[in-house]
Amino acid sequence: MDFKNKWLVGTLRSLAGLMLIVFGLNGFLHFMPMPEMAGQAGVLMGALFSTPYMLWMIKGLEIVVGVMYLLDRWTAFANLLLAPLSVNFVAFHAVYALSGIGGGLFIFLVNLYLGWVHWDKYKAIFRN
Repeated sequence: MDFKNKWLVGTLRSLAGLMLIVFGLNGFLHFMPMPEMAGQAGVLMGALFSTPYMLWMIKGLEIVVGVMYLLDRWTAFANLLLAPLSVNFVAFHAVYALSGIGGGLFIFLVNLYLGWVHWDKYKAIFRN
């Protein structure tokens, strides 16, 4: 199987782009209900909501990366922008809300996969 198949890359990039746009827009428009977070997860989410610029930055970045993915423009750069978010999607759910890890894990894996696909564009960053 060709793991750098154009169809596979485009499909995964588009699905991730749509997810990022939908969940990013939901952060601003609230068209999907957010489940109540208990314990430490609630404390963390409460801190994010009480510091609006942080939530706006995260959700805005999700939308920007999602659009870049859908348009297939600057995908390697979009991947770099998404990397810290995708790690935090997985880390948050692994620590606080394991039942909701699916979407974040998908985004993380697509981020890794697209990083591998575009590795030639990142090589210069890792040179001595």
